Amino acid sequence: MYLNQEQLVRLQHVLFRKELQIHNSQAVYYNEWIAKFPTIRTTLADLLNFLYKIFEKNDIPVRESFLIGGAASSVIVPEYSSTDYDILFKVQATDDFIEKQFISEKIKCAIDEALKLILKSAFPHLPPATWVYICKNVKIISKTGDAWLLIALHNLFGKHIELKFVWEMKRQFEFPTDSLQICLNPLLTGRTNRHLDVPLKSSYGDVKEVIELISRKLIKLVRAQEMRGGGFLKYCLLKSRGFFDDQMDLSTLNNLRNQMTEKFLSDFRSQIEGGNAIILSKYLVDHLGNGTVDQRGLFLQTVFQMMHYHHPENSRLATKFLTVVRRLMDLEA
Repeated sequence: MYLNQEQLVRLQHVLFRKELQIHNSQAVYYNEWIAKFPTIRTTLADLLNFLYKIFEKNDIPVRESFLIGGAASSVIVPEYSSTDYDILFKVQATDDFIEKQFISEKIKCAIDEALKLILKSAFPHLPPATWVYICKNVKIISKTGDAWLLIALHNLFGKHIELKFVWEMKRQFEFPTDSLQICLNPLLTGRTNRHLDVPLKSSYGDVKEVIELISRKLIKLVRAQEMRGGGFLKYCLLKSRGFFDDQMDLSTLNNLRNQMTEKFLSDFRSQIEGGNAIILSKYLVDHLGNGTVDQRGLFLQTVFQMMHYHHPENSRLATKFLTVVRRLMDLEA
């Protein structure tokens, strides 16, 4: 499937005309040296073109890039609300574990170089440090399974730019509504052409079904036991935004919800054991930082209800987490 003309215009706006701001992620730890690093202003297309030039120069085997996640969904269905910008880069496959490690370091250096080039054009006298603009740096490279690198560029209002480089990833989406992938390469090489064929696909599979789910605001739970713990919070966010569960019997739905809460408690055990839930506070800032008090309150209320009714029986962790959620609800009230 390919983008229609209206979708193409929206994508061109996101790529070429929308100014993105990358903020100093360390500003909260204010000191004179940190304060030297101003906001980076760029477009997504400029950032990607800088990266591709560096990839080519340094023989980094990154080929296609895709707009994915909520940003892709909002291009296809403009009523869909999105915050951050997720870019998927497909890295040439290799079975060599050491080579993947080596390439991942070269990719990090390429991102660093691209940020320096953007900074230098606007602020030529700044010290050459770009790590202050990175808010997330995750590398998962196993010898036989998943292999990917995620670098997120910080935005104070949750509009992060997440750059994900993937060799292999068993599950590329949390919900089908996050599974759309829009190929960006045709636009990066032919931006003025109004009749480009821009491919649209889905890591879930059926593109038409995904578009229908987004348009009808339906949540389809697929293999909940494989979801990472953060999928529970995404589910609660969608519910708080008026999404409905796709048709299934209540017993099956409750079983899937139980699996999500159990996975969440397992993945964030250490935080919850310590009596805090940084993941929840950060999720609020990242996804509802610009939201109203009512929107944040509704999200927290949804989290509380889902955990209260679907946590594992006699779970001490769930009790601790509910205490944290209640405390945040009181702060938002």
